[in-house]
Amino acid sequence: NAHYVGLKSPAHSQFSGNHTITMPPNTGTSGQFLSTDGNGVTSWAAAGGGAGWTWLAKNDITSNTSYSTFDNTKVTNAYTNYAVVMNHVNFGNSSGKLGAFIYANGAWRQGTGEEDYQFHVAEYVSTGGASFNMLTSGNSWTHSYIRMMYSNTGSSASALGANLVFYFNTRANGGLYRSFAWQGTQTVNNQGGGILLGGAIYKGQTSHDITGIRFYEIGGANIARGEFNLYGLAGS
Repeated sequence: NAHYVGLKSPAHSQFSGNHTITMPPNTGTSGQFLSTDGNGVTSWAAAGGGAGWTWLAKNDITSNTSYSTFDNTKVTNAYTNYAVVMNHVNFGNSSGKLGAFIYANGAWRQGTGEEDYQFHVAEYVSTGGASFNMLTSGNSWTHSYIRMMYSNTGSSASALGANLVFYFNTRANGGLYRSFAWQGTQTVNNQGGGILLGGAIYKGQTSHDITGIRFYEIGGANIARGEFNLYGLAGS
């Protein structure tokens, strides 16, 4: 067979001593690159692993949908920090409360009775367009979801649109709580809009990573439209 794969060493004048490179035990997956630990041992790593955010997945909702979900095939241990960029989120002709809950320890954690998977909202600010309330107060842990946006729009709710960036970190990190933050703008009716700022702490079980996130309308309405883009922070 005349075909071969060759590896060529640099010129003798460019190095001294002997160098051994250990290759990975498999071929990796599409889009990965060869990374080194600095000691000659190589492995496959996600593209863009040096610095910056890497786009991972997109949910483009154009008709009534219960959830926008990024499951454990998208939220993995390849990254610690993630961001979801949401554009033009809309609940059709229903008033809407945009919320989120997480997947951890083998299940979606939705429902206020699961004490080990609850959130405390640390800050919640809105200006103009709609009324907001903090989800929790004091030091209480009473909800297993985050409420990021409330639209008191009545029959004109189809005019609602929100653009948000939602940040979260996933690793258990030896007992440290996970944190969430969001910021963005929304329009309500034809009255203009408001600025959204918020943050939350996730109690969690410290031995379990977050391996999925799901966005939904808390009151049971559908998401009528919206673009949800998931990014991972490279090198984290």
